[in-house]
Amino acid sequence: MVIGLDVHKRSVYGTVMEDNGNIISQRNMENNIETVIGFLSDYKDHDIVIESSTSGKYLSKELSILGYKIHLINPSKVPEIANNYKKTDKEDPFQLADVFRKGGMKEIYIPSGEIENIRSLVRYRHSLGEELTLKKNKIHALLTSYGIIIKATDPFGKKGLKEIENSYNNLNYSDRIVLRSLLSDISSIKEREKEIETEISSIANSSDDIKLLMTTPGINFYTAAGILSEIGTINRFENKLKFASYTGLIPSEYSSGETIVKGI
Repeated sequence: MVIGLDVHKRSVYGTVMEDNGNIISQRNMENNIETVIGFLSDYKDHDIVIESSTSGKYLSKELSILGYKIHLINPSKVPEIANNYKKTDKEDPFQLADVFRKGGMKEIYIPSGEIENIRSLVRYRHSLGEELTLKKNKIHALLTSYGIIIKATDPFGKKGLKEIENSYNNLNYSDRIVLRSLLSDISSIKEREKEIETEISSIANSSDDIKLLMTTPGINFYTAAGILSEIGTINRFENKLKFASYTGLIPSEYSSGETIVKGI
């Protein structure tokens, strides 16, 4: 027996299917954990298939914690579902259950709570880095528009910031306000970066996997945490080629006629 769940922000449509394809029950319900558990109460030991939407991922985590056998899939990767011209709240969970019982589905890896915590911190830290670069580029563009070039090796180190401050009088009133605001943003972002890095460092000190990765030359705690958070458990890869492909280390090629596109 298999259960397909089509999860939306406010509702969940469930289909319970026998191994021979017969439908036992279908139900449209409110999307809250108590209601869904009530629907699944008689199927605790059976397979549950959920689409990998944002709401679906959340429900998958909650049900996994409670011991349910969850299978998360990306419908766009399953031809039987992706090419199905009929897409309705009633049809979707039927397709999820039907494809699973036929064995035509590739599951999405569901990371543990520990990996999720590390991944959340690392990805946020990465986003802060991108935000910081954006602010710095805006300052460079602003100063360049006045012909101002900062000579310090690090324009945003102590010497560089001093040069920037000395250039205030060369800017008009409005741009001085913009520059001060951007510099304040950079200071705030750097503080947040330190805060997040402290949390990641704390996790690294208690993780044997991260410590092992750090034995590789050039890999610090932040890089090691990033690698672990994205890979999760190495056992989910069938072989080293699958792993290399996942990490983008195997070159790809698309060739058609005179068109040749290579990449990774």
